[in-house]
Amino acid sequence: MPSIRVPSALRSFTNGNSDIETTATTVRDAIADLDRRHPGIAARVLDGSGAVKPFIRIFVGSEDIGALAGLDTKLGERDEVAIIPAIAGGSRA
Repeated sequence: MPSIRVPSALRSFTNGNSDIETTATTVRDAIADLDRRHPGIAARVLDGSGAVKPFIRIFVGSEDIGALAGLDTKLGERDEVAIIPAIAGGSRA
Protein backbone atom coordinates (compact mmCIF):
# COMPACT_ATOMS: atom_id res chain seq x y z
CA MET A 1 0.00 0.00 0.00
CA PRO A 2 1.44 3.43 -0.91
CA SER A 3 2.27 5.82 1.91
CA ILE A 4 2.57 9.57 2.30
CA ARG A 5 5.49 11.04 4.25
CA VAL A 6 4.18 14.14 6.04
CA PRO A 7 6.76 16.81 6.92
CA SER A 8 7.03 17.91 10.53
CA ALA A 9 5.51 21.33 9.72
CA LEU A 10 2.24 19.62 8.72
CA ARG A 11 2.07 16.89 11.35
CA SER A 12 -0.27 18.97 13.51
CA PHE A 13 -2.91 17.99 10.94
CA THR A 14 -2.11 14.27 11.29
CA ASN A 15 -1.95 14.07 15.09
CA GLY A 16 1.83 13.85 14.86
CA ASN A 17 1.88 10.93 12.42
CA SER A 18 4.72 11.10 9.90
CA ASP A 19 3.59 8.29 7.58
CA ILE A 20 0.04 7.80 6.39
CA GLU A 21 -0.95 4.79 4.30
CA THR A 22 -3.34 5.29 1.41
CA THR A 23 -5.17 3.17 -1.14
CA ALA A 24 -4.89 5.95 -3.74
CA THR A 25 -3.55 5.16 -7.21
CA THR A 26 -2.32 8.68 -8.09
CA VAL A 27 -0.61 11.48 -6.18
CA ARG A 28 -3.70 13.67 -6.67
CA ASP A 29 -5.92 11.01 -5.11
CA ALA A 30 -3.41 10.45 -2.29
CA ILE A 31 -3.54 14.13 -1.33
CA ALA A 32 -7.35 14.10 -1.55
CA ASP A 33 -7.45 10.99 0.67
CA LEU A 34 -5.06 12.62 3.13
CA ASP A 35 -7.26 15.73 3.25
CA ARG A 36 -10.44 13.70 3.76
CA ARG A 37 -8.85 12.01 6.75
CA HIS A 38 -6.97 15.09 8.00
CA PRO A 39 -8.95 18.16 6.87
CA GLY A 40 -7.01 21.30 5.98
CA ILE A 41 -3.76 19.68 4.94
CA ALA A 42 -4.44 19.94 1.19
CA ALA A 43 -4.80 23.73 1.49
CA ARG A 44 -1.21 23.83 2.77
CA VAL A 45 0.07 21.82 -0.20
CA LEU A 46 -2.16 22.88 -3.12
CA ASP A 47 -3.17 26.34 -4.31
CA GLY A 48 -6.74 27.46 -5.04
CA SER A 49 -6.65 25.97 -8.54
CA GLY A 50 -5.50 22.57 -7.27
CA ALA A 51 -1.86 22.89 -8.39
CA VAL A 52 1.09 22.23 -6.10
CA LYS A 53 2.10 25.45 -4.35
CA PRO A 54 5.40 26.90 -5.64
CA PHE A 55 7.26 26.38 -2.37
CA ILE A 56 6.26 22.70 -2.07
CA ARG A 57 7.89 19.74 -3.83
CA ILE A 58 6.32 16.31 -3.99
CA PHE A 59 8.35 13.21 -4.67
CA VAL A 60 7.40 9.64 -5.45
CA GLY A 61 10.40 7.72 -4.27
CA SER A 62 13.36 9.82 -5.41
CA GLU A 63 11.57 11.40 -8.39
CA ASP A 64 10.05 14.90 -8.30
CA ILE A 65 6.52 14.61 -9.69
CA GLY A 66 7.27 17.68 -11.83
CA ALA A 67 9.52 15.42 -13.92
CA LEU A 68 6.84 12.72 -14.04
CA ALA A 69 3.10 13.16 -14.67
CA GLY A 70 2.61 15.79 -11.97
CA LEU A 71 -0.30 15.15 -9.65
CA ASP A 72 -1.49 12.44 -12.04
CA THR A 73 1.65 10.36 -11.35
CA LYS A 74 0.58 6.76 -10.77
CA LEU A 75 1.38 5.08 -7.48
CA GLY A 76 2.47 1.49 -7.03
CA GLU A 77 1.91 -0.74 -4.01
CA ARG A 78 5.20 0.18 -2.33
CA ASP A 79 5.57 3.80 -3.41
CA GLU A 80 6.26 6.52 -0.87
CA VAL A 81 4.99 10.02 -1.56
CA ALA A 82 7.05 12.68 0.21
CA ILE A 83 5.78 16.23 0.68
CA ILE A 84 8.79 18.53 0.99
CA PRO A 85 8.36 22.21 1.93
CA ALA A 86 11.03 24.59 0.71
CA ILE A 87 13.61 25.71 3.22
CA ALA A 88 14.91 29.26 3.04
CA GLY A 89 17.29 31.32 5.03
CA GLY A 90 20.69 30.70 6.44
CA SER A 91 23.78 32.81 6.26
CA ARG A 92 26.66 33.23 3.93
CA ALA A 93 29.89 31.68 5.01
